[in-house]
Amino acid sequence: MKINNGMNIIGRIELPYFIIPIRAYVHGCGSEVYGVTQQQAVEGARDYLFQILRDSLPDIIDDEGDFIYAVIWGDNGDKVVDIFTFPYERDDNKNLIWPGNPEIDVVVYRNRELTMDSGTCEDSIIVLGEESKFRRSIVNANNIRTF
Repeated sequence: MKINNGMNIIGRIELPYFIIPIRAYVHGCGSEVYGVTQQQAVEGARDYLFQILRDSLPDIIDDEGDFIYAVIWGDNGDKVVDIFTFPYERDDNKNLIWPGNPEIDVVVYRNRELTMDSGTCEDSIIVLGEESKFRRSIVNANNIRTF
């Protein structure tokens, strides 16, 4: 199924009440590494994301990440997740600046190993742009879990 101007996104995983809010998109590229059917691929991608979060969340957010967007996909039989952490901006007194213009940190895991890769595909950039526009439309940070 192609949605959003021809992007090959086959599913979305929302974890608004996780330690920090997370929204992940499953890309159709290589999704067969997670499951044969679309539903199995989305469920397998969710399980893979949970493995990464269980093993590596402290390394991913380092007390700065306030929410995460991720894109889960496959590449030549490898399982890959691009994780984008969005730390809220704060002033010198640690007060939140909303909506701010956060510096986005990117980490890529391939087969559960952190890689030095830092690139992503255009579909991911489009999703991040749409999500960022939505984030900026939220009245305040307290509503981010309802995204």
